[in-house]
Amino acid sequence: MSSKLGKVQGFEEQKKLEDKDVITSPEELARKIEEEKKESKEEENADKQNASERINLQHIMELREAFDIADTDKGGALELDEFIEAFGAIIGKGMNHKQLQ
Repeated sequence: MSSKLGKVQGFEEQKKLEDKDVITSPEELARKIEEEKKESKEEENADKQNASERINLQHIMELREAFDIADTDKGGALELDEFIEAFGAIIGKGMNHKQLQ
């Protein structure tokens, strides 16, 4: 680059500017930073939601397995005695068939 005073030191080499070389206003820079933060939060929320869905699916599968084990006659529903056998200890100590009637 030349000036009235001659060549300016440091500008001997000419190079084509790329997008990354363009100076943006502080407002534009702040907007880009906010967009990046927003995108990052959206990705983080999606990851959390996926983890939550996996946990729920795991619980559902465990409940289904417990149901299948309790359904000893494989009728697709729990009879009262099957229910008491499977969940009586969870609901209350010493629960028996007579207490539920």
